[in-house]
Amino acid sequence: MAEHRALVSLKVHSDNGLELLRQTLRNTFEPGNVLALSSIYKIFGEQHRPLHVHDLRSLTRYQGLCAVAQLRVMTPAQKLLIHLMSAEERQAKDSSHHRVSLNLLTYDDQVSMNPQLTLPHPELHTQPYYMIPAAEIWADYRHPILNKSFHELAQELARQPWGEFFAQGKSLLDF
Repeated sequence: MAEHRALVSLKVHSDNGLELLRQTLRNTFEPGNVLALSSIYKIFGEQHRPLHVHDLRSLTRYQGLCAVAQLRVMTPAQKLLIHLMSAEERQAKDSSHHRVSLNLLTYDDQVSMNPQLTLPHPELHTQPYYMIPAAEIWADYRHPILNKSFHELAQELARQPWGEFFAQGKSLLDF
């Protein structure tokens, strides 16, 4: 069976984000399969959140944490995607008030555009919370459609306000 390299984004929106990231990483991947882990970033954004049943929605600022992992995988991309979706579902059942998002960003240099699997991830080059951590751990990877390195793509997004450094990613690998 052939070995493949994949990038997976991990995002959590929780008061206990660091522990939730660690738990998600531990429950989703084998320790030896995580080849590299980016720094952890605190991300900011706008989200509509209900305040009370009688209130209309109010715009509130939320924060979460994100990181990107480079993985060694032996399974096909579609099977890895199913594994990530199952891990998200398990996490949602365990804690209904925390949100975990796992996204397959790249799988080798595979290009796929179908309803079940789109690679590279369609927002990879447009979202700093994907691209900047990805470039940190795989700067010379070339986007198979845009033919630009992750380093070049990250530089294009670096000026956007999106978040800030929170912690070293290796702190999550204590499992």
